[in-house]
Amino acid sequence: MVLNKPWTSASAAALGELPGALGVFELRSAAGEINFIGFAGGRTRYGLRSAISDSIDQLRAAGDAPDAFHYEVNQMYLTRYIEVLEKYIESAGDLPPGNKAEGVYIPNVIHYKLGRVSQAPGGTL
Repeated sequence: MVLNKPWTSASAAALGELPGALGVFELRSAAGEINFIGFAGGRTRYGLRSAISDSIDQLRAAGDAPDAFHYEVNQMYLTRYIEVLEKYIESAGDLPPGNKAEGVYIPNVIHYKLGRVSQAPGGTL
């Protein structure tokens, strides 16, 4: 867990309360593992509300149903997204499972970091 925010159940009522703001979020499986890290950017319609809802729907369709989410409103969402992904990679050694799906935006700096992790002795930096 990189974001230091409380977890919220992934219910329809909780999703309806989300702000239409820019920011980053994490989705957690029922087993307590992070299964997706995402962001709501300037092109995201309805901000975090739609970004989190859409990501949950996509993970459920893939058979990896998130149990809970938490988020952080942040105007510098892309920088924070990179930071959250880097911290996750440092602790887990790889991307969250949901971030490996086709079409998920992963910045080049993260691809570079993953390459360095896989080449480092023991798989860490």
